[in-house]
Amino acid sequence: MPEVGLWLQFIHLGDYRVKFIENFISGIELLDLTEEDIISLGVSAMGHRKKLLARIKELNKRENGQLTKKKLLVYSKTIRLKLLLY
Repeated sequence: MPEVGLWLQFIHLGDYRVKFIENFISGIELLDLTEEDIISLGVSAMGHRKKLLARIKELNKRENGQLTKKKLLVYSKTIRLKLLLY
């Protein structure tokens, strides 16, 4: 779940990190989120919902629906590095 928190920070939606952690959203669950799921997580701003859905779609496309925990961990380490460089 920390990986999802880092990812949210990277896409500038880190304010929702706690909500995702409280609801046990890991990388695998992240890829299956729908707009209704995102609303139920408390993301009320339409722009934020659209951004999340677009980024989730990008992740799914990049991984062909095969995002494993190991791949997400590698991805999150890359994000962490990018965050440190900014």
